[in-house]
Amino acid sequence: MDFSPVSYTHWSPGEPNNANGEEQCVQMNRHQGGWNDANCGRAGAGYVCKKLPGDVHTPPPPTQPWEGNCPADWLRFKNKCFMFKGKKNEIKANWTFARSWCKDRGGELAVIDDRSENDFVSSYLRDLELPAWIGLSDLLQENQYAWSDGVSPVLFTNWAATEPNNAGGAEHCVAMAHGPRASGKWNDDGCQKDQSFVCSRRKFVQHIKRHNIVLKRELGEGAFGKVFLAECYNLTPDQEKLHVAVKVTAGRASDERPAAAGSPLFLPDNAVLLFLSPQTLKEANESGRADFYREAELLTNLQHDHIVTFYGVCVDSDPLIMVFESHGPDAVLMSDGQHSILVELTQSQMLHIAQQIAAGMVYLASQHFVHRDLATRNCLVGENLLVKIGDFGMSRDVYSTDYYRVGGHTMLPIRWMPPESIMYRRFTTESDVWSLGVVLWEIFTYGKQPWYQLSNNEVIECITQGRVLQRPRSCPKEVYDLMLGCWQREPYMRLNIKEIHSMLQSLAKASPHLATPCCPVAHICERVVLSAVSEAEFFSNVVAVDEMVSMVRDDGVRPLRDVRDRRDVPTPSPVH
Repeated sequence: MDFSPVSYTHWSPGEPNNANGEEQCVQMNRHQGGWNDANCGRAGAGYVCKKLPGDVHTPPPPTQPWEGNCPADWLRFKNKCFMFKGKKNEIKANWTFARSWCKDRGGELAVIDDRSENDFVSSYLRDLELPAWIGLSDLLQENQYAWSDGVSPVLFTNWAATEPNNAGGAEHCVAMAHGPRASGKWNDDGCQKDQSFVCSRRKFVQHIKRHNIVLKRELGEGAFGKVFLAECYNLTPDQEKLHVAVKVTAGRASDERPAAAGSPLFLPDNAVLLFLSPQTLKEANESGRADFYREAELLTNLQHDHIVTFYGVCVDSDPLIMVFESHGPDAVLMSDGQHSILVELTQSQMLHIAQQIAAGMVYLASQHFVHRDLATRNCLVGENLLVKIGDFGMSRDVYSTDYYRVGGHTMLPIRWMPPESIMYRRFTTESDVWSLGVVLWEIFTYGKQPWYQLSNNEVIECITQGRVLQRPRSCPKEVYDLMLGCWQREPYMRLNIKEIHSMLQSLAKASPHLATPCCPVAHICERVVLSAVSEAEFFSNVVAVDEMVSMVRDDGVRPLRDVRDRRDVPTPSPVH
């Protein structure tokens, strides 16, 4: 920590093993002095300090305490909070009582979704006296294990050898072993036993003080508000300042008034940033505010390498603000209606970007989260072409045809929507797959707007009649086949999101080694200016669904299944 060179180590056998990237701090074994890496958040460990003669201790400058987003006595790991009960002289309980105890404190018996969570929980089991109950059981249906919260899918298990064996139908509840040989292994056991137990809960939505946010520059603007690059202070305990993306809810601009000196929510050039809600504060729509909080709760529980991290909200006054991760001061949107970084990328880099977006969408699908507005304008690009999916409503007024206003109110991104979403407002994981196909088309056309020569009403007619975009000139056939697999009219016939990600990964690996970006990400390249073309020329850029003849899958080329004849397409509902 003091930047001294590492001139000596004394690792124990098998160390450092880093347990899936969750062990980053080093402990010494008290018996032999061997070193092992451990989870930095593990409580109860001793520590050793060193001070040399002449060292002067300089206390750090005072900062506001970090509020965090787990309650007191809960330990945070990724998007969850955990509590461990069952140390010496602490409560032990049967499975049913332990579940009630956790629920009374706002949680559930622990839900464990992946290996890293299992490793984190395992690192604390050694402090407990007995095996620890978690929230898995087959009480409702024999041999059908489910989490006690009733909603979480069973995505991961870590059964010990020969488990679950159910002992003649008498074992229905699951505990995690705490001994050194089988720590973290799962065992079904009799629910009536008094054991240690682990509770889990989703994180609280973190509330951020408005005076800790300093806006730097605008990133985008759309029907749902403006997004700014900003600096946020006291957001985490180890960093005084972070670059963040701030989404400010939209509304009518108030009468301008002079900027207050030093007010952090004013732009550096003193242009006033002051919004009111769609109605005045006194007339605020309570359901709208409830939707805001509901969205914040959903976003809090999403965590993935290719999903923009949600930090929290600022609600101490209007406008309501959401604070998201940024890639730093040089971060840009992949495409914002005026500019696109795509115009200077190689084919290998395009595939690299595409498979990152697909990876993020696989995660969202696993969390039963439907995006509804997947497009390059909602993707943030950082250094080394790291891409993260956001949902900021970032389309600019200059590119307002990205959205179509329905009934004077609802804004829909119809150019990215499948027929069932346009006609029936039906949004599913399969509709996100359609949008992903359009995103691939955006990437391989260097950021062109889909159906750029058609009005919104013409786009609706075109999509509902079964026409799709033609293969871009720079697009490999294998990638266009993926697009066609995304654009099947019937949702059940579309490619699975995991299939798409797997194929893009294979294509990216097969392509030449990724070249260095030809320009820094901070330099936003101008969008290609499209010249006017005739209707005949434009319709050479679209192809009927029934003209698709094949697509590539892992097992080779096979014909597409027949799709409904266009004569049978129902007339779309009139849109005013």
